[in-house]
Amino acid sequence: MKKKNSSKNSNSETASIEFESMNSTFDSTMVPFARSLTEFKIEIYLDDGRIFWYFVDSHDSVREHTAAIVEHGYRHNDGKIFEHYPAHRILKVKCRQPIPTKYPDNVGGT
Repeated sequence: MKKKNSSKNSNSETASIEFESMNSTFDSTMVPFARSLTEFKIEIYLDDGRIFWYFVDSHDSVREHTAAIVEHGYRHNDGKIFEHYPAHRILKVKCRQPIPTKYPDNVGGT
């Protein structure tokens, strides 16, 4: 990670951080699906391109959390900053591990 120098706008001071990696992009798939066999990773995709994620301990928790996020929005709290993103900012909520269901669906295109 390389930090750029701060630059001044006419009204405010901004600082930007440039992230350097082998391919210069971030891919949330680089973070493991789960840290153990009993954990599930929930990913929240925002309209500005950011992806937040956290882990829960059961497929029932995945269902509960994703339903609440879609209905009420997402509250981000990293221990330093607390932010609430309203539901209209959420593009999708995803869990990549298999979640048992009696009604699996299919998708297709034309």
